[in-house]
Amino acid sequence: MAATGQYKQHPWLIYLVTKLLKNDPLITLFLTHNPFASDRPLEIKIDLYEYQFTTTIDTPKKKWNRYFIRQYFPPVQIDNPDLQAFLNQHHHT
Repeated sequence: MAATGQYKQHPWLIYLVTKLLKNDPLITLFLTHNPFASDRPLEIKIDLYEYQFTTTIDTPKKKWNRYFIRQYFPPVQIDNPDLQAFLNQHHHT
């Protein structure tokens, strides 16, 4: 599971973020709703949350409580030098 370590230990996640930043149709095809349909995103970040079921007594209409844990993947743009270096190092464009 990607969230159990650092994102750099999971190259597939970096590739996925890169493809989303490029608005790659082969990737966005798998999204139920593409929020980037009109234009590619300027940057992407990933935060880590813990989710817990609520009880009906707490909030009858709310099914989940969400708790922020930490930033998992820092905000990155497609022209980020570290991202480009990673992609070049791993022969991925």
